[in-house]
Amino acid sequence: MRNLGSQYSDQLARGSKILVGVGTLISFGSAAWEQWQNDEGQSTPIRLLRATMRGNITVGGAVAGGALASAACGATGVGLVAIGGCAMVGGMVGGAVGSWAGEKVINGAGGLVNWATPGLRSAGNGVQNGVSTVGSGLSNVGSGLSDAGEWAGDRASDLGSGLADLGSDIGGGLSFW
Repeated sequence: MRNLGSQYSDQLARGSKILVGVGTLISFGSAAWEQWQNDEGQSTPIRLLRATMRGNITVGGAVAGGALASAACGATGVGLVAIGGCAMVGGMVGGAVGSWAGEKVINGAGGLVNWATPGLRSAGNGVQNGVSTVGSGLSNVGSGLSDAGEWAGDRASDLGSGLADLGSDIGGGLSFW
């Protein structure tokens, strides 16, 4: 009699990895979408920032809950199926806690994101100014290299003309003999 578990273990492992990824995307997407809708009067960059934070905190809670629950079940010596079930329940509970925590971090106590936004905007302006300065510097380097290339081209042309004149003079002197 064949053991179906060992026969299909690779397919089951791949399938479970896909389901974990799909679950993570759904958790992130639903939390981010809820925050996006809650922030209807905000500007688009603020809405994106707040929605992304809410989604990440929710997923972080789900991952932490799943890991803690599976570790706790594993410590009791139960089988792999029970550990998988513990991880699923822990992930759901952790996701709910993460969603609640994300809402509190974003909207509670004056809103962390609202507090951080001026600093983030200032940092963004600093980066933009730095990139602009680097761009100007590179443009100046390019102009300098172009000038150097033009100078070298002029010197090469002068050298070529001088060698042609020298060759002509030598040729004229030899024809004299």
